[in-house]
Amino acid sequence: MTLGLPLASLQRRRHRRHHAVPAIPTPQQVFGGDLLGLIDFAAVSTLTLSLGRVSAIFDPIAGLTFSQAFSSQRPAYDARGIAIFDGIDDCLEALSNPYATGSAPCEIIAVVRQDLTGSDGATRSIWGMGNSNNSGRRLLRNAPDGTNRFGVSQGLGSGTVGSTEGTVDFSGAHIVRGLFTETTVRAQIGSMLSAIENVSPNTGGSRARIGANPNATASQFAQIGLAAVGITRALSTEKWNASQPWFEAARQRFYL
Repeated sequence: MTLGLPLASLQRRRHRRHHAVPAIPTPQQVFGGDLLGLIDFAAVSTLTLSLGRVSAIFDPIAGLTFSQAFSSQRPAYDARGIAIFDGIDDCLEALSNPYATGSAPCEIIAVVRQDLTGSDGATRSIWGMGNSNNSGRRLLRNAPDGTNRFGVSQGLGSGTVGSTEGTVDFSGAHIVRGLFTETTVRAQIGSMLSAIENVSPNTGGSRARIGANPNATASQFAQIGLAAVGITRALSTEKWNASQPWFEAARQRFYL
């Protein structure tokens, strides 16, 4: 009841009632020209769905389409803005890697729910780009000693070098990050960073895959829910921190 309240008090109440909540800055706004690619399963205008499955998704930053011709190998779509990959043969593929080749630095950020138990000891690829494992970059689910861990891999042309964060249980929904420089590779899950490994990168441009590795024949299929992937140039601490509200909002999709 507002009868008898002074006019100024009523105006303050109306101002508070209609005060807009500040919008969360988007990756485009935060990263600017450092943003190389963005795959967002909540951006419905970028999706092509068929019978409840994702047949294609468009990356508007790179101008690249990831698709899957075989209906049985398409991830299921969750209307909260999540693609569900079965860990058997689901993946989406683009026929080039425009993001980073050779030794060009980049970062790959994924908002992912990892659904396998630690008893599955196989390496699984959440994201892969390049010509193969040996000439590619991957975000990985590893399971040393029966525990889920997040890791990354950089191809050298002949062989690979990886780094796995060894303290955080990579089960459930997380923000993960692969940091690839001209000379090093490192993994991050939440605030925890793996050891820095020295590399001489050799990353090819043939393909990029979501949910599998970049080999000519896909394998290492991940059993995951995926909300978003962002690919950037090397980020400053300020830009990384400024991006966290958006990526955290994407992670919260899993709990809606």
